[in-house]
Amino acid sequence: MPKRDKSVSVPCKSINKGVSVSKKLRLAIESALQINHPRDESTQLEVQRKIDFELIKKNIEEHRWNFDPLPSLSIQEKEEIVEVSDLPGEDVQRDLEKLINDTTQSWNEKEDFGFTVPSRDSSYTHYVHHVLRTVLTKHDIKRSLSGRSPKLCLYTLCVISSIHNRCFDKKVMYVKKRGIYYDNVVLFNCNRKVVYGIIDDICCMLRCTSLSLRVVSDTTGTIIGPFTFVCGDTPHKCSSSAEKIPSCELIADTRRIFMRMLIKCIMVSGQGYGDRSTKVFLKKLHRELRIPILAIVDCNPYGLQILFDYKYGSANSAFDSVNLAIGDIRWLGVRPSDLEKYKIDVEDNKFKDRAVSMAKGFLEQDFVKMDDNWVSEIEKMLEIRNSANIERLHTKGIDFLSMKFLAEKLESKDWI
Repeated sequence: MPKRDKSVSVPCKSINKGVSVSKKLRLAIESALQINHPRDESTQLEVQRKIDFELIKKNIEEHRWNFDPLPSLSIQEKEEIVEVSDLPGEDVQRDLEKLINDTTQSWNEKEDFGFTVPSRDSSYTHYVHHVLRTVLTKHDIKRSLSGRSPKLCLYTLCVISSIHNRCFDKKVMYVKKRGIYYDNVVLFNCNRKVVYGIIDDICCMLRCTSLSLRVVSDTTGTIIGPFTFVCGDTPHKCSSSAEKIPSCELIADTRRIFMRMLIKCIMVSGQGYGDRSTKVFLKKLHRELRIPILAIVDCNPYGLQILFDYKYGSANSAFDSVNLAIGDIRWLGVRPSDLEKYKIDVEDNKFKDRAVSMAKGFLEQDFVKMDDNWVSEIEKMLEIRNSANIERLHTKGIDFLSMKFLAEKLESKDWI
C-alpha cells in the first residue's frame, strides 16, 4: 500500500457534510477552520487598537458607587428574621456544649431528644429593598428522635458532636465540611449535601457563621491582578499567576475564559456559583478598598442566577446574606442586547423549559421590577431564547473579549 503523503493538507471545504457529528462539534470545527465564519479584517483591526485606560479610569471614578454600609434592618425586622454573624470561639463552644448537655439530659430522662431548627426553605425567604439583599424569615421546626425524621435528628446530633470534638481542639484551626461528613460516613449513609445542610442548620440555630464554627468548605475561587494580600504571615502576590482564595478569609463566571480577560483590573473567578470564601473576600475588596465590582457572566438564566447570587444572596444562604451579598455589583455582560450589537451567533443553544421558567421567574422579583433596564434585558432574553456563553466571543478572535468587548463597554460606561 503506498504511503500517505503527509505534505498534502485537506482543503477546509472538503469536510463531508454527511458525517454524523454533533452541532456543537461541527460549529467548533468550522470556527477553527474559518468555514462559514471568515474573520472580518475590519474587526481584527479594531481589536488591535489601544485601550483608553485613562477614559476607563475616569468613567469608573465618576460613577456613583455605593461603598458605604447599607442601612441596617430595624429592630422589629431583625426580630422576624434569622441572621448569622461572626461570634467569638468561646461563645460558640459554650453554645455547642449546652446543646449536647440538653440532649444528654433529655435522653437520660425519656430516651428521646430533639432540636428546634429554623427552616431554610425558600418559601420563607424574601427580598428587602432598603438593604438590597435576600433575608430568611423565622419559622422554627421541631426535629426529634420520635418525630417524622428520626434519622435527620440523629445526623444533627452527630454533626454537632463532630464539630465540637474536632473544631475546638486547640491543635486544629479549621475543618473542611467533607471532614465532618467522613467522620460518620458509615452512619450517615446519605448524600454529603444532607450533612452540609445540617451544618447550615446549626449555624442558624446558634446564629453564627460557619467560620465561627471553624468549619470551611472547599474553595474554588481564584484571583489575579495587581494585588497582594496577606493571610497569617504569608503574602500572596496575584500579579503573575492565579492564586487560590484562602478558606480563612477571602467576578468572572468560569475558569476557562479567566486568563483571557486580563486587562488592568483585579479579576476574581468563582468558577460558577461562588463559594463562601470567594464572596467574603469579594465583599472585603469592595468595602475596605472601595473597589467597584463589575460582573461578566454567560448570557442565559443560569449566568444571571450566578450574578443575583453575588448581588443579593441566594435562597439557600439567605441567613448569611448580610455577610455575603454585594448589592452594588453591576452587570457588564454578556447581556442580550450585546448579542445583536456585536453580532454574536447563538444558534443551536436553545433554552430548555427550566431555563425559560427561571427567566420568567426573574421578572417577578422585586429587585428586577424596580429597574426598567433589567426588565428590558430579561424580556429580550426570553425573546431570543438562546444561550450565549462567554466563550462564544472567542469565535470572533482570541483578543476580542478583552481588547474589544470589555474595553468598549468600560470606555462607554455600558453596565447596568
